[in-house]
Amino acid sequence: MTVVALAEIVERFPVGRSVIEVRATGGRPGFPTWRLTTDEGTYFVKRLGHRDDRTADGMRFELAAHRAGIPMPAPVLPFDTAMVTAAPVGDLGPVTVHEWVEAATGPAPDLSGWLGGVLAAVHRIRPVETATPAPLWYGTADRDRWTVWLERGRRAGRPWAGPLAERLPLLWGVMDDVEAAFARFGPYAVSHPDVEPWNVVVTAEGPLLVDWDQSGPDSAPLVLAHGALNFAMAGGRPDPERIVRTVRAYRAAGGPALPPGPGLLARRMGLMLGRLTDRLTADTDPAPGHDPAVGETAAERLHRLPEFTAALSRWERLFPRD
Repeated sequence: MTVVALAEIVERFPVGRSVIEVRATGGRPGFPTWRLTTDEGTYFVKRLGHRDDRTADGMRFELAAHRAGIPMPAPVLPFDTAMVTAAPVGDLGPVTVHEWVEAATGPAPDLSGWLGGVLAAVHRIRPVETATPAPLWYGTADRDRWTVWLERGRRAGRPWAGPLAERLPLLWGVMDDVEAAFARFGPYAVSHPDVEPWNVVVTAEGPLLVDWDQSGPDSAPLVLAHGALNFAMAGGRPDPERIVRTVRAYRAAGGPALPPGPGLLARRMGLMLGRLTDRLTADTDPAPGHDPAVGETAAERLHRLPEFTAALSRWERLFPRD
């Protein structure tokens, strides 16, 4: 982070006037993060990389979740809230600031019961009456691009071109199933977009759910099932007892029962499709310094698609529906 950017953050957010230390803490490509220490405290700074109406809605929901008492780091609002919780900072573009939270040391706890209660509370904040089109992260939008990737991948000799040609009929069927499951599995609510173990910071005071800016309308049952599976995984397989604990805690906190029928893990499938599209996009038009392993990983995911769909079908049977 540049000196100019630091000066703008101090100018735009109530974080104190004197910078003591700033250090990079990682983040995803295009979304770097920093730990900022000033004369008034320590903060987590994140570059959003973009801002659109969906991001603004997600930030508004984050504020609503914080007001509702959901366990999460406190957002630090800029002096000018025209961009909700974000503010423009030089060549970084929009950034957000949160109070820094320190992770506790020691073995990772079992969060399955905690997760169910938190998701039930989140889904009560802003229910959605009717189904909306499956969100972008379900990976089913713009199907024509798959045939474009195939044509360009063949011409360029990409390692995933052959597997993609072989799996296209299966991919079309999987996308149909994902969209049908999203339409079938209500109720719907605005939700945290990425309920994964890496988005929970376990502090000495308890777990906190982080990274809310892309929150949006979703299927509450599919979010619950996806989260329960992710937090139950151990050694590549889900722990059935943890799945049951998450679902029972959701029900005990007032959440509805999971509906019957296949497709309960459609969100997990959709996210796999979305991540696959990211890899195909990156490997079709590689930028300088592009890692060829991205294309090799895409080929492997396509090879394993039948195995992955079969595993999800088996794992759906681990979920209580009452």
